[in-house]
Amino acid sequence: MTKKDIQIDEDTVKIMAGILLDRILMDPEDQFEARVPEQRVKAHIEAGKLYTELSDTQRILNKIRNYRRCSLRTRKAFQELMHRVSPPLLPLTETQTHSDSLT
Repeated sequence: MTKKDIQIDEDTVKIMAGILLDRILMDPEDQFEARVPEQRVKAHIEAGKLYTELSDTQRILNKIRNYRRCSLRTRKAFQELMHRVSPPLLPLTETQTHSDSLT
């Protein structure tokens, strides 16, 4: 199975979009100065657009790579998160779950 075949469920996308939004809004080293109220609103709108457009790992990473207001540090942190999260998202069959619980 290639990385393209790995699907991420909707809840995971929401969590990751939330993490990205938090980093955009709270990271003091970010190029995006989200302390200004109008910019915070814009960040929420952009995060909403990201959420509605994303469905799998590659598209998430591409959107974040292309998100110009996001600092390199934020993009790298999110890519590391994706690298850690992707493998466990493969669906488990009942036999896999049962055999895992026996070990």
